[in-house]
Amino acid sequence: MKSVRSNVVELLNEKKPLSVITLNDLCEQLAPANRNTIRTALHAVSIGTPVSERNTPSVFYAIRLNLAQQEVFLTLPGVPSSDLRKDILSTEKTNGIISRLQSKYGKEVIDYWVLSAQHRSVVQAACGMRQAKKRDQNACLLCMHEGRISDKPVSACHLVSRRTLFWSALDDVERMKGSLFTVEAVEMLRSRLKDNELHSSSKYIVTLCPEHDNYLQEVLSGSIVRGNKLVELPLFATASKA
Repeated sequence: MKSVRSNVVELLNEKKPLSVITLNDLCEQLAPANRNTIRTALHAVSIGTPVSERNTPSVFYAIRLNLAQQEVFLTLPGVPSSDLRKDILSTEKTNGIISRLQSKYGKEVIDYWVLSAQHRSVVQAACGMRQAKKRDQNACLLCMHEGRISDKPVSACHLVSRRTLFWSALDDVERMKGSLFTVEAVEMLRSRLKDNELHSSSKYIVTLCPEHDNYLQEVLSGSIVRGNKLVELPLFATASKA
């Protein structure tokens, strides 16, 4: 017999990314399981809850926040907590990788060839990005949840940024091959990006307007700690910044 936690994860996984679900929804679907048990299981696998603060799960399946003045959970397709931390805290590390490569190959070489390759890495993710926008009906998921339409163009946004994934993969390939400028290194980098679901699968790409993309990044950033520990999430702001 499956545990309540397994059933909660399964139900969250059945939803498309960033679907809104509440504790009441889960209790209705998992009856006659005890409500407190369901709540504990849900909080254990969701970003921004006291339970996940104490016992950080290896994979997150939801984000807890307030939307339209109600506590809700936005479903995730199973995002490794280590990857979310790397992404939110990636600026210093990524800049360190860039500095190391600039020292080895020359600033102009990295700024021209490698930064250009980063921008071109969208090719590996293009199919997943198109599929995500089609799945989301080319509309911002969180605007739809709020019952409004954004007047800003929407984008296919990675749950873990392409920049973080690109530079991490590039650093690994360069260290393994000893050089970026060989056929083997190029083929390995291309394969790593294409085969990485976080980079190229529509499961990990969502359609958002600029406002909600920025807000979601703020929510995720607020959940990642200083000191490798989760802190309480701020309220999810849904009003216009103006």
